[in-house]
Amino acid sequence: MANHWEMFPGAVAVIDGTRHAIQRPQTERQQDFYSGYCRYHNFSTQIIMDNNSNIVYIQSGFLGHNNDSGQFQLMPVIGTGQELHLPQGLYILADKGYPSVYPLVTPWRNAAGNLTRRLFNREHARVRTRVEHCIRRVKEYGAVSHLWRHERWMFPIVTELCSFLAQRHIHISRVI
Repeated sequence: MANHWEMFPGAVAVIDGTRHAIQRPQTERQQDFYSGYCRYHNFSTQIIMDNNSNIVYIQSGFLGHNNDSGQFQLMPVIGTGQELHLPQGLYILADKGYPSVYPLVTPWRNAAGNLTRRLFNREHARVRTRVEHCIRRVKEYGAVSHLWRHERWMFPIVTELCSFLAQRHIHISRVI
C-alpha cells in the first residue's frame, strides 16, 4: 500500500475526526461533553482511511471536551507490534490538530516564507480530502447529522453502522 501518493511514499492512511451534536446530558457531567471551541455538547469520532479509500479503523463516542490530539491519545497505540499494527517506516497523514509524532505526519505550521513547505502543505491537504469526503458521506445519514437525543451507549454503534453504509456507497459509486 506504500508509494500510492508520489509526495508521500510511506503514507498508507489518513486520519481525521468529526463532531456530532448531542442534547445536553441530564445525568452525567455536562462539562465532559461541552466543547468551548465549538460551543455545543458533542461526541467525537475518529476515522482512519487507507489510500484506497477504505475505512480501516473507526472509533466513536469520545467526549466532546477532547480535541483531535486528546482523542488520538485515547485511541489504541498505532505502530509496529502494537494493537493497531503499522509496519516500521510507514506513516499516517493528519491535520494540524494532531500531535506531530510518529506515526503521524502533520503539515508545517510555519510555511510562509518557504516554497517547499508551502507545496508540501498543499499536497498534504489535497491527499487528506479523501477522509473529509468520507466524513461528509457519513454525516449525510440523519442518525448522526442531527442532534443526538438517544442513549449514549447507542451512539458508537449507530455511527459505525452509518460509516459502513457510507463506505459501501463510496465503493459502489466510486466517488472518492
